Amino acid sequence: MILNAIYKFNIIYGYYPSIINLQQETGIKSLSSIYFHVKKLREEGYICIKNNNISGISITQKGLGLLKEIENNKYEA
Repeated sequence: MILNAIYKFNIIYGYYPSIINLQQETGIKSLSSIYFHVKKLREEGYICIKNNNISGISITQKGLGLLKEIENNKYEA
């Protein structure tokens, strides 16, 4: 959900979202939950955060591959 929100936000606005943007896009009320998910995505190699600054976020090739896999599975079901 967070990875997809990051991707869609970037497509729509042309830049990567802040934590507040992610909160608004996902409807998750807890900022700590957003941070937790972003940290997990980073640890697992799906996103990269430059200089530990959330505004320096980008989706890695691994992350794009996961998004593509999710999209393909959605249409197969």
